[in-house]
Amino acid sequence: MTAVLAATFVGLFGSAVISPAQPVCRVGESCTKPAAGMTLVFTSSRGVAKSVVTSAKGTYRIRLVPGTYAVRVGGANRIGKLTPAKVVVRRGLLRRDFAIDVGIR
Repeated sequence: MTAVLAATFVGLFGSAVISPAQPVCRVGESCTKPAAGMTLVFTSSRGVAKSVVTSAKGTYRIRLVPGTYAVRVGGANRIGKLTPAKVVVRRGLLRRDFAIDVGIR
C-alpha cells in the first residue's frame, strides 16, 4: 500500500483466524485457519455500526472514523469469542488482527 493511500485512508485492515480450528492440536500442525466469510461488526461508542466480511484468506479492510469501537462477529456465523473485542482507531491505516475462539476443546 502506498504512503499516499495510507495517509488518506482512515480505518483498519488485518486478518481474522479461527483458533483452535480442530478438537485436537498436534505438534507441527497449525491449529488455526483463516476466518473466511466472517462478518466483523464494528460499533462506535455512539452506537453506529459498520461491518465487513472477511475474504477467503480471512483478511479484511474497513473505513472507520477515528474513535473507540466494540467488535463482534455478526451475521449467521455469530460463533465464539472474538479477541480483541475493542479497538481504537486513530488517523491513518492501522493493522488489527482478530482471533475467534469457537470453543472446540
